[in-house]
Amino acid sequence: MIIDYKATCFKFSDPLSPGDYIIPFSFTLPAKVPASMMWKKKDHHDKPKATVKYGIKAIFHKKSDNSPTKYKQMLIIHE
Repeated sequence: MIIDYKATCFKFSDPLSPGDYIIPFSFTLPAKVPASMMWKKKDHHDKPKATVKYGIKAIFHKKSDNSPTKYKQMLIIHE
């Protein structure tokens, strides 16, 4: 299942001053979403593998530059 959610989280005022910024945001996951899981048995001859991964990607668009800044982060979901 792929959840594709896009939203504008924050708009900075012009001009942007140098520094570190934190932009809080939230969203609701669907009910009964499975927990994160990464399993690989290396010593088995068939090498079974199972994965349930989640991640989030942020894209920072700048008016003065055509190449956006991108950041990806893996999320761990607990049941």
